Formats: sequence, structure tokens, C-alpha cells
Amino acid sequence: MNMKAQFETALNTLNETNQMLCDYWLSELCDDDGNLLDEKLTKDNYRRIETDVLAQELKELDYPDESYIMDNDFAD
Repeated sequence: MNMKAQFETALNTLNETNQMLCDYWLSELCDDDGNLLDEKLTKDNYRRIETDVLAQELKELDYPDESYIMDNDFAD
């Protein structure tokens, strides 16, 4: 799987688990038309997204029937 496909998969997973976090990453990685910017598709950004994906999936497993407040792990 190429890097762009990996980003798309990770963003789709975030979209399913946390829309607010997904919106943040889309704003960071895409142009005004919603296209992923190649210069933003770095290994560091991918690791950060994967960390966010894992955190959301773990929260769903720990609290499947409860809502939760997202940690602000993307603050400047």
C-alpha cells in the first residue's frame, strides 16, 4: 500500500470514530478542494494520525456505550 492510500485508510477510520479529529487532519493535509497535498504526506504526520486512530479505537473498546471527551493531542 502506498503512502497516500495509507493516509486515506487512516482518515477513513478517523471519520468513523471521531469526526472532529478527522476534520482537523483533513484541514491539515488537504487543499481547499479536499485533495491530499503530497508535501503533507510525511511519515511523521502518518505516525501522528495512526496514534490518533489507535487512541480512538481503544476508547471505543473501553467505553463502547458511553460518550467521551477527546484529548486535545493536536494542540500547537
